[in-house]
Amino acid sequence: MIIAIDTMSGDNGLSVTIPAFYHVLLNNTETNFILVGDSKKIIKTFSDLNLNIIRHNNIEIINCQKFEEENIEFNTFYKQLKQGKINSSMSKTIELVAVGKADACVTAGSTKALMALTNNYIQTIPDIKRPALISLLPTFNSRKSWMIDLGANFSSNANKLYQFALMATTLIETKKKGTVSVGILNLGKECKSGPTYIQEAANLIKKITNIEFYGFIEGNEIYDGKVDLIVCDGFIGNIVLKSSEGLARQFIKNALYDDKQPFLKRLIASYLFKNVKSFNPDYYNGAIMLGLKNVIVKSHGSANEEAFRNAIIETMSEVQQNIPQKIETRLKLKQL
Repeated sequence: MIIAIDTMSGDNGLSVTIPAFYHVLLNNTETNFILVGDSKKIIKTFSDLNLNIIRHNNIEIINCQKFEEENIEFNTFYKQLKQGKINSSMSKTIELVAVGKADACVTAGSTKALMALTNNYIQTIPDIKRPALISLLPTFNSRKSWMIDLGANFSSNANKLYQFALMATTLIETKKKGTVSVGILNLGKECKSGPTYIQEAANLIKKITNIEFYGFIEGNEIYDGKVDLIVCDGFIGNIVLKSSEGLARQFIKNALYDDKQPFLKRLIASYLFKNVKSFNPDYYNGAIMLGLKNVIVKSHGSANEEAFRNAIIETMSEVQQNIPQKIETRLKLKQL
């Protein structure tokens, strides 16, 4: 297995990606890694952090400068991409997967740039109209719950949501025993609630074989763990994801680490947090781009070391599970 890592992207760059990678490396000596970024800065970061890589022969470094995809107007970026003028760490990392030099990659770059780059370099699975981002959500019980789409598509129709559900259930079937339960995020539970395309999507999704269709999920039920999969368009999903992360981080910051808070309050908050630590967004970092022929994983741009480490681990897991191949096989069985 060969995993390519975009070391330069994200808000924190090398200060996060290198120590996160090193901790994964120590436990995965049989996996090969390609680090993409400024080679001098990468080596310097290893040295500054006293991380010894000389004894590891499963690391390759490919020199590439960071390109600020986030700071360029999108049409200009896409035009330069088509002209072959984009040579960023993110684009090089994805290109390595496209040409078969890596089995998968992980990046913390912008979602917009990621969509453009994957569209340029990576083929979609036949019959899939658009890829979508999926990730785990925290729940109040021990049940794992996934949400798709988390921002790859800002608008959707019934057929797209149906395809998202089909791809996502294929993924979840590899991670849990039993039938996958599916719900659609909506503003009410009634069969005629919400936009027409949501109702049409419900009629399509309930026909997917070997799933349990729950119906509509309201916003106040997202974290109840009632279903294995929540389906929504990327605009809504991205807002839900970032709102969840913001709330969790604010709680951690104010309740646990604010010295101005009374000691008893912080003590109680600490006890509560230990019992609901599954709500820490760092545990859920690593959104998978489903619908592509290769494994591409998107880390949060603001990821810390622990979060980016989890994104790398998730990338390796998707390769081991052969998720793109399983989705393609399911489509060939004419379940689409």
